[in-house]
Amino acid sequence: NELLNNQTTNYQYSIDSGVNWNEIPENGSLSGVDTSGSKIRIKAILSSDEANTPALYDMAVSYFTRVIACSEDWEASYSDCLVNNTKLKTYLDSNNCYTDDGLPTDNGSYVSCNYCTPNWSCISHGECRLNNIKKCSTVEDNNSCYNLTSLSSDLYSGDYDEFDLSCRYNKTGSGFSNISVSLIANEKFIIDKTNSTDTFLELNVSNNLENNFVSIMKYSENKKNTTPSLSALGKYLDIEANESLKNSINSAKIRIDYTDEELNNANLEEESLRIYYYNETSSMWQELNSTVNSTGNYVMVEIGHLSTYGLFGEQTPSQGSGGASGGGGGHSSTRIIKKTQEKEEEKTPALVEEVKEEETIPKTAPAAEEKAVCDYDLDISLPDEISFVEKDSIKGKISNIGNCDIPEVKIETSPNLLDFIDISSFNIGSLKENEIVELILNKKSGGNKTSLLVQGFNVFSLNEIKNYRGSLSFKVLENNNIKKEIDVPLNVKVLGERDAKNTIPLFSLMSMLVVVVILFIVAKQRKSSEK
Repeated sequence: NELLNNQTTNYQYSIDSGVNWNEIPENGSLSGVDTSGSKIRIKAILSSDEANTPALYDMAVSYFTRVIACSEDWEASYSDCLVNNTKLKTYLDSNNCYTDDGLPTDNGSYVSCNYCTPNWSCISHGECRLNNIKKCSTVEDNNSCYNLTSLSSDLYSGDYDEFDLSCRYNKTGSGFSNISVSLIANEKFIIDKTNSTDTFLELNVSNNLENNFVSIMKYSENKKNTTPSLSALGKYLDIEANESLKNSINSAKIRIDYTDEELNNANLEEESLRIYYYNETSSMWQELNSTVNSTGNYVMVEIGHLSTYGLFGEQTPSQGSGGASGGGGGHSSTRIIKKTQEKEEEKTPALVEEVKEEETIPKTAPAAEEKAVCDYDLDISLPDEISFVEKDSIKGKISNIGNCDIPEVKIETSPNLLDFIDISSFNIGSLKENEIVELILNKKSGGNKTSLLVQGFNVFSLNEIKNYRGSLSFKVLENNNIKKEIDVPLNVKVLGERDAKNTIPLFSLMSMLVVVVILFIVAKQRKSSEK
């Protein structure tokens, strides 16, 4: 927009920041100029004859844009893994279209991850076993993941087999081994090897087992570096089995036979004989609460696991010492059956069942040192069927029936019962030996699976009651390791959803009944008055 006043104005453009200038065409169009990736500079050159001056009022540039389609390219990105093993998932458009077209639906969701990966190692192995294997007894997480997350998934749940070490076992001695032993659940199974090992072994298992391995080796020498305070009879046993059998044992008994000649040679008091087991943890021989049957010439004991055993007793006091020395006074709890005068051929190989119940002499608990090897176990008392139809809580009991204090008990609910059972407020912690605690299962309030009506104020039919099957898992923890896990199946009954329009409140029915009764009484009185 100009006023020349008989002067001239020249218009030029540059696309290289003013280094070179070009005349703007008369039609003013720069559409034919390649301006990609550059700026356009425009200048006006006003020429004057020094008497008159041209005037430039303003300059305007018009332009149009070419629309180019943009296709989004969504790439997933994740936040750092959180302590609960989840991370946030989001998507970014690598083409920067600045739209949300085609944005994946899981944008902004949390996915699983591993905040901490345990690095397990064995820190303690037992002695070499009959199968030339050293078993791991204690593992440790070098990354201490459970201390960071408190998640059960970061506890060791393996069977320790991964830490087995090869070794060479000295098998000098007489023995018995069998790799095809089959046992029936809850039925007594006896291995009678008195001819080769002087040993009876009775087993009772919880599961049917086939083709299992059992070995009994007898030695006349003590292969351990320690000896109890009593004298040895020269009978040592290694009893071994495969893991599936050992893990299924309900109960076990061993019987070690001896002869009068062996007693005389060792100069031992028969009534003082005791069975000891070798505690691998403390590296000590520990006495068991065994029974001497001097009639049958054997010592019997009930055991909780298979191990190394030895037969020990007290020395016979010398003549003129005034009788028995009383050195066995510390063993008064042991049950002893006096020997009667019987012929040798009348001895029977029967186990402790020979002793009638009325002949039983009470036994006290085993010595405290016997408990160095802990056999953790729980007894869970709960009804098979739990009904939250008329009750908001169900009571049960948890008993420590093992031989040690339990450091920690953790309870978990199966996923399909999470909406009905609330155990968040229940915390057992440690559980003393023989201690019994009350277990309370509360009905979970709210929830999205049921819409329960107020019990006692509504009438409901049986087809409105829903059954859900699941389980509670009780885990015994020691140093963050699972030592025992018991699953208790449950059948939970709750009121299902129903249409409130079809619900007849109980108080409404009662009100209707009261009205009918009143009308009946009024009608009867009116009829009486008319008479």
